[in-house]
Parts: sequence; structure tokens; C-alpha cells
Amino acid sequence: MSAAIKYPDNFEDFSHEEQIIGEDKWQIKLGGSNKILFNKLFSSIFNDFIILDKDSALESTIDILIEPEIEAFEFSVPKQSQTNAFAVWIRYRIKIYDNQGKTIANWPISAYGKSETGTFSDNNDLGHAAILAMRDAAALIILQIEKSSILK
Repeated sequence: MSAAIKYPDNFEDFSHEEQIIGEDKWQIKLGGSNKILFNKLFSSIFNDFIILDKDSALESTIDILIEPEIEAFEFSVPKQSQTNAFAVWIRYRIKIYDNQGKTIANWPISAYGKSETGTFSDNNDLGHAAILAMRDAAALIILQIEKSSILK
């Protein structure tokens, strides 16, 4: 089965910035890491996998088109949660279309990652929690694909 992926404009540059009362401003950039993750994930699932530019038309030789989106990003720092952990929640939307443009899947994927403080510096602990959330999302996407009839 052949698949293509097309990323929305803001996907590769996605970043989240938040000012927490009594804390420094926190910023995390996920776009590039997300793109690498999704490219590796889907290229391991589909034998024939290509990445389309945002302006590219779907080729008739492609069986499905995947369009991922980051719908929401949240995090908490130890001071907020009164724990010794950074936590990250990412909600993705994975839309999959057949080669005629008909929607065959529209999945919300909610992922979670947690990193204890002291493992790295605070910024790296938050980044590690985000990476764990992204890995959680990848596992959930694999499960969704296996449950669906997409590969059949």
C-alpha cells in the first residue's frame, strides 16, 4: 500500500509559549521533532511512502493521504502540580483520505508524557516529557491503524 503525508503550514514551526505565574516564561518547539517522528512512523508502516509539499496535488498512484495536525498542547511544571514532574499533553488530529479525496479516518489522538525533575535541566525535563508524549502518540496511531481497515 502506498501512502503520502502532507503537513499543514504551521506543523513544522509549531511552538508553545506560556507564562506561568511566579515562574519564568516557558517555550517549547515541537514542529521539527513531530515531523521527523511522523515521517519515521509512517515510512515504517507503509512500503511506499512519500512526503508531499503543501501545494502538491495527490498523485493517483497513492492509495492514501495522511494529514496530521496538532490541535492542542498543554504542560505543567512541578510548581503547578506540586509534584516532582513535568507533564505534557498533546492532542493530534490524524485525517486519512483515499486517493479520491474521501475521508476514511479522522482520529483524535491524545498523548501524555511525564518526566521527573532532576533527570535533566528543567528545560530538558520539559522537552523529555514532550518526547514521551510524542512516543505515546506514535503508539496510539499504530493501534488505531491496526484496528482500522486501512491496511486491509
